[in-house]
Amino acid sequence: MKTDLTRVFKLIPATKVLFSDILPRLNWRGQTGRSAYGIERSRRWLNGAMSGFLSERNMHCIPHRNISLLHLIRDGVHLSHFLPDLQNQPLAELLLEDLADYSDVHLQDLLDLDDL
Repeated sequence: MKTDLTRVFKLIPATKVLFSDILPRLNWRGQTGRSAYGIERSRRWLNGAMSGFLSERNMHCIPHRNISLLHLIRDGVHLSHFLPDLQNQPLAELLLEDLADYSDVHLQDLLDLDDL
């Protein structure tokens, strides 16, 4: 991922990236009973690596600390249908923050986060 993003940044220098952390799951495709711990470790490592990589470039990762395994439906993979707002709220806040840096218009006056 870092190599791909580095290429994108070289081709299009003004590119900004917001990385949404990979959320935990109870079940992963191809998972065996023994591999669950390793998959979770890899998920956490990847989220941390991307956070560091992007923060060095003054970009953001969205950690979604407000979402846990309790928010999954019975399949252990998908989020409850009632959670899009919970997942999108941090994204909306960071987008408004980043866009405000590039605009003379005060974007929070134009968009109310409660409407997202």
